[in-house]
Parts: sequence; structure tokens; C-alpha cells
Amino acid sequence: MSVSLLLVIMILGALAGIFLSVSIVKEKRPPTLNALSWLATSLFALVEIRSRFPGQPPMGIRLDTFVTYPVILIQLSLIVLHAILWVRRDDWNMKNINA
Repeated sequence: MSVSLLLVIMILGALAGIFLSVSIVKEKRPPTLNALSWLATSLFALVEIRSRFPGQPPMGIRLDTFVTYPVILIQLSLIVLHAILWVRRDDWNMKNINA
């Protein structure tokens, strides 16, 4: 039961990151450092969630192959996407309109 709950937490975190990214790509929300830092924090939280599996199974079990590693890959991809979108923002110098 606890493994199921931990897996659901991992998947929900990845889905939340995907929904946030989709809203930024569709330009409904601006890319922010807060979103980028949240994604990075959730990536590091995945390691802690994985360490909470009962019995401390070795790395590379089937759950890792089908859930943990894909979620980590999704989070890393979203971090790269957010970093690119944030760097490409064209409104960063709104205070200096003449620049």
C-alpha cells in the first residue's frame, strides 16, 4: 500500500509539472524562476521518495524502470524546457524601455 501511495505521489508531481509547462508553452502563464525552482526541488524530492520504498529494494527494480526513471526523465526534460523558456523571455527589461 505504501509503495502505491509513493508511486502516486511521483506520478502526480510529474503531471503537475507537465500541466504547468503546457500552460507556459501556450502562453497562458509566463515562465518564472519560481516554476523552475519548484521543478528542481521536486526532482530532488524524487530521490527521497524512492528511498522510502519499504525494504529498501535495490535500484533497477521493475518499478524503477516503469515509474521512477520515466518520472525523473520527465522532470529533467521539463527543467530544461523551463530554463530555455525563461532565458528567452523578452520582457525581462521592462523597466528600461529605451534599452
